[in-house]
Amino acid sequence: NALYDEEVVPEKLIAYIKSINLPDDVELLEAEPELQRDVALTIPVFGEAEKIADVLKIHFAPVQHDILRHILNGGSVESKVVYKGNGNQLADAFRQLLDNRLITGCNKDELIQWVKNNFEYKSSRTGKGVAFPDSYLRGIISTNQKSCKNPIIEIKRDETGKYLITVPSRQGKKYDNH
Repeated sequence: NALYDEEVVPEKLIAYIKSINLPDDVELLEAEPELQRDVALTIPVFGEAEKIADVLKIHFAPVQHDILRHILNGGSVESKVVYKGNGNQLADAFRQLLDNRLITGCNKDELIQWVKNNFEYKSSRTGKGVAFPDSYLRGIISTNQKSCKNPIIEIKRDETGKYLITVPSRQGKKYDNH
C-alpha cells in the first residue's frame, strides 16, 4: 500500500496505527439495537401535564381520557390512543409544547418515536386508528415548514411568565360543539 511506504508515512506512525484495537464489525452491529432501544424508551417530561390533558382530551374518546393523562404523566400503555381529528393537529400540538419547553427530557427524534409509540389518528376513510408515518411526524415536529391551519392548542405566557395552555377560540358551526 502506498500509504505504508516509509517515505510517505513514518514507521512509528504506521506501528501506532496498527496497535490500535478497533472492535470487530459484529460488535458494532450488536451495539446498534441497544442505541435504538434507548431512543424508543425515552419518555418526554410534560410540564403542566394536567392542563395539557384537559385541553387535548376533547379530541379523544371519553374512555381514553384517563389513558391520555397516564401517557402524559410518563406512563406506558399496551394499546395506542386514537386522536379523533387530523393527525397534523396533534403533531403540531406536541411541536408547540416542545418549542415552548413544556416538553423536556427528549429531543425531537425521541418525541417523534414517543408519539408513534402512543398515538394513532382516526382515518377519515375507515374510521379506524392509523399509525403516524415517521416522515409525516418529522415534517411537522422537526421543521416549521408545515404550519397547522387549525391548531388544537394555544400556548401563551401571562405577565408573570406562567404558561396559559388553552383551546384556541374558533367561530362557526363546525366548532360550536367543542
